[in-house]
Amino acid sequence: MNLSIALCTYNGAVYLKEQLESIAAQTRTPDELVISDDQSTDDTLRLIEEFAATAGFPVRLSVNESNLGTAKNFETAISLCRGDVIVLSDQDDVWFSKKIERVARVFDASEDVLLVINDAEITDKHLQLSGLTQAGQIRGAGLTLDHFVNGSCSALSARLLRIILPIPREALAHDNWIHKLAGAMGVRQVLDEVLQYYRRHDESTSKSIISVNSRVSRWDLARQYARGDAYTAAVKRLSVLERMCDRLDRMREVLDDTKSRTAILDAIKHLKEERKMVSARVYLLKRPLILRIPLAFIFWFRGGYRFFSGWKSLSKDLLT
Repeated sequence: MNLSIALCTYNGAVYLKEQLESIAAQTRTPDELVISDDQSTDDTLRLIEEFAATAGFPVRLSVNESNLGTAKNFETAISLCRGDVIVLSDQDDVWFSKKIERVARVFDASEDVLLVINDAEITDKHLQLSGLTQAGQIRGAGLTLDHFVNGSCSALSARLLRIILPIPREALAHDNWIHKLAGAMGVRQVLDEVLQYYRRHDESTSKSIISVNSRVSRWDLARQYARGDAYTAAVKRLSVLERMCDRLDRMREVLDDTKSRTAILDAIKHLKEERKMVSARVYLLKRPLILRIPLAFIFWFRGGYRFFSGWKSLSKDLLT
């Protein structure tokens, strides 16, 4: 099995060297490191060139002609990889030495697994340990690991590429798009093992509550949810679901192996049901509050809120 790393950079010179060193120190080194740079203006490119000169594996650098943003930059890096498995990497984390070896073992164990995500310990910008992990934060917030999405902790089979690429603009985050599709197809596996440090700092692109380096509770999640704009979030979600259903509908016609087609048919069924419920909530949220109340209870008894945050979503729809 050939293994690639897809690393995206943008003005990451402050932290990049430590991540590159952790990649070089892997017990199972990659067959290639593919780096897509999004028009860095600091010392990022110099650090990459210095690393490439001494690395014990090929390092291929591609610099975008213009700044693409995180999602499209990762799409570029992924598309340039030649490996059977592609491990995604941010520029500011630090991997434990057995990360690649451990992740590769999961893919070796089952051909049905096309996406793996491992746990990570949250640190501050100086790599001071918080004693908290992302999986632990998710559980503390009262969620299941079905909600665990983090591109920097993810690795995917090249067999998944024709389904996930290209990543649409509506998706906003590449990891949400990849994990949602893989989860719907039943080909995603959570490796509940800490294999890296997840560094948090002012320039971090992820602002999720489960990524903070202080302990998260159910009430923290409820407060964050209460502050959000449910209507706008539902409209965006509906747009992404429509793109997912369209993508899978097209892929169903070109895939020739029965197992993949069955997984896609199951995913389409699940996503279309979710799309129906999200569309119903969009309609509900557009109604005046006095008309919304009976619709919200009907939606509850139909099981619609199971696609959202249960009673918290119901309460929000009744009170705002």
